[in-house]
Amino acid sequence: MAISPRAMKNAQATVQSFAWKAMQDAGAEPITGPVRLMIIVFKAKGMPTSVVGRTAAEMDALRPTKGWDASNVAKSTEDALSGICFIDDSQVVELHVEKRFSERPRIEIVVQPWRPSMETIGNLSIRGLAFTRWLNKWYPSDS
Repeated sequence: MAISPRAMKNAQATVQSFAWKAMQDAGAEPITGPVRLMIIVFKAKGMPTSVVGRTAAEMDALRPTKGWDASNVAKSTEDALSGICFIDDSQVVELHVEKRFSERPRIEIVVQPWRPSMETIGNLSIRGLAFTRWLNKWYPSDS
């Protein structure tokens, strides 16, 4: 669904306002390195009216498929947070966007410095060990 320019500007202004306040309250500076961004949009519109449907939505077994595209939400949020929570949206290296139903519409945003996961660190260690064995085979140390 296309987002009207007016709705986009209003949403971005709201996100910017809350982001400025949160950064000021925390005494934080914008992140200068890689960024992990998580966005969850909670929507009331389109929520099922049946008891079974509402229960499924409340248990997160049903997700909204109408309304703003997740990719549009992500881009709009990245643009709104640029210069406030991080320097530039090109810093976002990990992005997670969800749309959920809720009787209390809202958007929840988490911005964190990106860190490699333990799985990534483990894979690097295994690869490093294999490379070290290969290197020692072809270039043995003098000891």
